Amino acid sequence: MIPPSPSPLRVFVSEYVTGGAWPEGPPGGSLAREGAAMLQAVVTDLADVPGLELHTTWDLRLGRARWCPGRSGVSRSPVTLHEVESPTEEAEVFERLSGERHSVLLIAPELDGLLARRCQSVESRGGCLLGPNASAAALCADKWQSAEHLRSVGIPTIPTERCDLAAAALLAGDWPRVIKPRLGAGSTATHRLDDSAAFRKLQSRWQAEPMLRDAVLQPWMPGVPASVAVLCAGSGGPCVALPLARQRLSQEGRFHYLGGELPLRSRLSHRARELASAACQSIPGLRGYVGVDLLLDEEAGAVTVVEINPRLTTSYLGYRQLALPQRLEEGDVLSGMGTLARTLIWPHLAAKQLQFSEAPTVEFGPTNTSPGPEYPGPLPRPSDVGEEPAPA
Repeated sequence: MIPPSPSPLRVFVSEYVTGGAWPEGPPGGSLAREGAAMLQAVVTDLADVPGLELHTTWDLRLGRARWCPGRSGVSRSPVTLHEVESPTEEAEVFERLSGERHSVLLIAPELDGLLARRCQSVESRGGCLLGPNASAAALCADKWQSAEHLRSVGIPTIPTERCDLAAAALLAGDWPRVIKPRLGAGSTATHRLDDSAAFRKLQSRWQAEPMLRDAVLQPWMPGVPASVAVLCAGSGGPCVALPLARQRLSQEGRFHYLGGELPLRSRLSHRARELASAACQSIPGLRGYVGVDLLLDEEAGAVTVVEINPRLTTSYLGYRQLALPQRLEEGDVLSGMGTLARTLIWPHLAAKQLQFSEAPTVEFGPTNTSPGPEYPGPLPRPSDVGEEPAPA
């Protein structure tokens, strides 16, 4: 148990897409759905943790927020919701709430180094990051450099090479292959290419895929797509892997994220959690909730680390449904959701106090955050942002 503090710990939860920073009009698509679901869930859960003073932002271009837990009066810690009308206004609030005496939980896609820049901004203002430092976030976001790093420390990962789609000659070798942005998030602009004709077709319209101007190429590998959340204490402390989750991905060759289910029962579970923890432990500055994507080849008995997401991911929506309550030292009972949320601030609590139900498998995704608040109004359509830019 954390010793009582004479004053509440100020925590600023900043979600980039639905918190008001999105620069291109009202946010939509899967990034908005997942961002809204994660923001609402984590703020609601943190409000159940005593001893905090919570702040967050919400984009009024999405309509007024009706989900803030502080407005219902049922919370242990007060929540202040800062509703903003533009990215400029969000930037002003972000600057004010990410300085000294604030702990900051950042939720942002890694697209084009965005998450790393937000981390660096908090560091420059003297705020305390409840996640990775800027250099760790930058390494994880770079699909080529992170693959090189994992290979160098002996973590099995997918062979990854850089690819200039505009200049690349027709590729020889085995098919299928996967091409994705070097600085991408989830499945944004990710393609499975089954043969040389598919490669030529994509190459002929590469200008329509600006994120592929700096791309990586990988062999397609068989296996069950899975993920595991790892809670990293930071500063060389322990990394604790939570139960394994199955990922549901679309089958049309674009790998769109469709949600997941927990727990994934596999004979490779122990090995998968062990590798995920080792991968996170190998990256200096990695702290807090980290999502590790994996491939499980049951037939070959092999586990491959696909990538590391240095932030809260959509899997949090599943873990919060299975987390068990915890009795605090003073006798009060903290809900399972509050127990999980508390480890986002103090990751070292995970090993001793975080337990999960053995209940039947639960499904999770941005449209089924229950139990918890609802998205205020109609969900954005995937077409709202052109391509469906999935996962977390």
